[in-house]
Amino acid sequence: MYLKLKYLTCPKCAGHSTNGYSYGSENANVNCRCGHNYKAPFQYKTVDYPDVTILGETFKKLDVEKEIFYDENHNDAPFGVNVKIEFHKESHHYGRSETRYNATEFHYLHETFAFAEHSVAIESDIHRSGGTLDLSHIKSIVITKAIKKHKNH
Repeated sequence: MYLKLKYLTCPKCAGHSTNGYSYGSENANVNCRCGHNYKAPFQYKTVDYPDVTILGETFKKLDVEKEIFYDENHNDAPFGVNVKIEFHKESHHYGRSETRYNATEFHYLHETFAFAEHSVAIESDIHRSGGTLDLSHIKSIVITKAIKKHKNH
């Protein structure tokens, strides 16, 4: 089973990173980070489900639902977990990595109205924050036990 990565390529800088876009159907009005504004159709690439490592156990091309819950009463991880995400280079995240700190809930293959495909929802009761990411943009996820409370999520 595969996912479809929906992306745009700026004709001026050849980058996939955008400040934002609005779209109706298959065309988008794009505001690229290079400053170029343009209208273009979306491009598609078939990608595998990401590899997911949860507390040292790796699941290759994980295509089943996973949920993790940690809270302040959980003795093994009182600070929750850190979730490191590596994105595909074609995504609007342009291949970068980011870490969501002190997550207390992790919902993999979470269905949401915001994305046509499956997504990942990461929440932190510690920081009172959370967010949802389109799964097709993610190359890999590594979840480790948090050892301290970070200043930002």
